[in-house]
Amino acid sequence: MSKYGFGDEEVEPIALPKVRRQSPKPQPEAVRASVEEGRALGFVPREVTAEPPSRPARKPGRRKGEPKSQILISGPARVIDAFRDHCEAGEITYWEAIERWLADRG
Repeated sequence: MSKYGFGDEEVEPIALPKVRRQSPKPQPEAVRASVEEGRALGFVPREVTAEPPSRPARKPGRRKGEPKSQILISGPARVIDAFRDHCEAGEITYWEAIERWLADRG
């Protein structure tokens, strides 16, 4: 029986290729060409800069100290979509839009 247990005949082990332990070092010209090609495609370098990149202003969260509550609103898709579009265009949260509407209502 073979060492695999499938038959009576002996099977020679498979000769696998040797694994290379070290990766080849990249050639400087190839690295420069890759960087230039990346820049042409719009990629930006990842090197650490003296000052961190600017981040867009965050939307304000709920006011600290106020209790939080939730509502679930069902309605026509056109109305809900228009409300979402209004909030995204004004860069305001849903609760801010409702709060402004209530303030304008008097």
